[in-house]
Amino acid sequence: YTFVGNVDDIITSAKNGQLGTWDDKTTYALKTFINVDSGKLENELPHKYHDEYVNEWYTAHIDDGVMKSYPVYLVVVGTDTAGDPIYRETSIQSADDFMWYDSESQTLLTDAETWTHQDAYYLLKNFDGEITDERVGFAVAYYRESDQQLVSEYEATHTKKDSGIDASKITSYASYGAEAYPESMKRENIYGTYDQAGKFTPADTKTKLIKNLDEVRKEMDYDYVAKGFSESVYLTKVPSGHDCSQKAYVKTNPIERNTNVWSTTNGYIKEECTISGSVPETITINPEGKELWIVLKDVKLDSGKEIVVDLTNTNGLQEGKVCFLVDGTLSVNNSDIVNKELKDGVAFDYKKDWGMEYFGKKNSHITCTNYAQFTGSFKCPFTTYSAKNYGIYEADYTDEYGVNWKTDTEVTSIDITNNKPPIVGNALFSDIEECQNGFGLYYTESGQSGKGGGGQGAGFNTALGYYELGYFAGS
Repeated sequence: YTFVGNVDDIITSAKNGQLGTWDDKTTYALKTFINVDSGKLENELPHKYHDEYVNEWYTAHIDDGVMKSYPVYLVVVGTDTAGDPIYRETSIQSADDFMWYDSESQTLLTDAETWTHQDAYYLLKNFDGEITDERVGFAVAYYRESDQQLVSEYEATHTKKDSGIDASKITSYASYGAEAYPESMKRENIYGTYDQAGKFTPADTKTKLIKNLDEVRKEMDYDYVAKGFSESVYLTKVPSGHDCSQKAYVKTNPIERNTNVWSTTNGYIKEECTISGSVPETITINPEGKELWIVLKDVKLDSGKEIVVDLTNTNGLQEGKVCFLVDGTLSVNNSDIVNKELKDGVAFDYKKDWGMEYFGKKNSHITCTNYAQFTGSFKCPFTTYSAKNYGIYEADYTDEYGVNWKTDTEVTSIDITNNKPPIVGNALFSDIEECQNGFGLYYTESGQSGKGGGGQGAGFNTALGYYELGYFAGS
C-alpha cells in the first residue's frame, strides 16, 4: 500500500486548520476503506443496495450469484476551522455520531436511526446452486452428495484413511490389575520428594537413581554457604608437604637448567619446581614413582616446545603422579602438556588414569590458540579455559561402549576433533570462555574431579552404581 501518513495525525491537523486546503492525500486518508472483495484500499465509497422489503441499506456486490454485504458508515471525528465536519469511513464501531453516505446522491444522511446496521453476510446457495434467503457468515458451502446435506468445511476436506490394520489380528488382554510402574520405580524412590515449603528430601540410597544438579554439586564439594567449590579439594595453592620454590631454569637464554631439579643422567625434571615465562625447550617430567607438584607461572608454550609427562619408573611400571598448579595465565600455542603414552600412540580406554592433575589459583586462565592438547584431570573451578582448535596427537581411544574413536568409521565421520581432542581426561572449569572449530573431550577416569584430592575417587553414587562426571561447568 501507498503510505499517505498517519490518519490520526492528519485528522488532528485538519481540526487545527493546519492543512489549509484539502489535498488528495488528506482526502485519501480520511475517506479510505478496505474493499473486502479485493483486499485493496480504495478511496471511493461503494454504492449502496436498498432492500425495499426490510428497508435496509447495505453495500452490495454480485459475484456468481452470491451477494456479499457489509455496512458502510462514516464516523465524525471533528470539524475544521471553517466549522465543516471532518469524517472518515471506518469499519470500527465508534461511540461518535456516524452518518450513512449515499453515493448516488453524493449526500451524507445524518439521521442514523433511519437505517439499520447490517453485519456482513452471504446468501446461501442450496445443493442445486440456487440462491436462498438464508444468510450465512461463510463464503463456501459444502454438501454431501449422498444425502445433499450441508456439512462443515473440516468434514468436507478431511477424509478418513484406512489404517491398514486387520482387526481380526487384534487380541484383547485382561487388565493386569496393578500400576504400570513398580513401587521401586516411583519418583519418591528413584529421585526424591519436595514438601510444601519446597524442601527437597532425597530418596533412599538403596533405590535412588536420579540426582539433581544440587546433589551432584554437593558430592563434588560445592559449598553452598560460601557459594563456591571447596578449596580443600580444588586446591588453589601448593599443599603442605610440597615445595615448588626452586626454579626449573637458572636462565633460559642460553639455556641453563637447575641441576637441583633436573636429572643430569636422564634429562628430565624429577623434583618439584616452578616453570615460568616462555618455555625454551621441550620438557619431560618424570616423578619417579612419587607425587610431584609443578607450578606453571604465566607459562607460554609455543610451537616446537611441549611438556611431556613420563610415568615410567626405574622398575618399568607406570607409577607416580604430576600435579600442575596454574598461576596467572597458561598460554599454549601449537603445543601441548600430555602423557608420553598419548604422544607414542599407545591405545587406551575410558578407564585410563594419566597420572596428571591440574589445579588453578583464583582468577587464573588457560588460553589455547591454534592447536593445543592436554591429558589428565582439570580440578579448576577458579580457572577459565578457551580453545581455538583441536589437538596435536591422534588418540587410539575406546569408550565405555566399546567404540574405538580412531578406527570405527561410524564415529570418525562425526568426530569434530579429528581424533585429536583438546582434552583427553575430564574437566571442571569456572567458565569456558571460547571454543571454536574442533573442540571436544575424550573422557577418561584420570584423577576424577571430586572428593579425595590426590586422584582417589570422584563422581557420584546411585543405586545402579558409581558414575563419573566427564565434563562439568562449575559456574
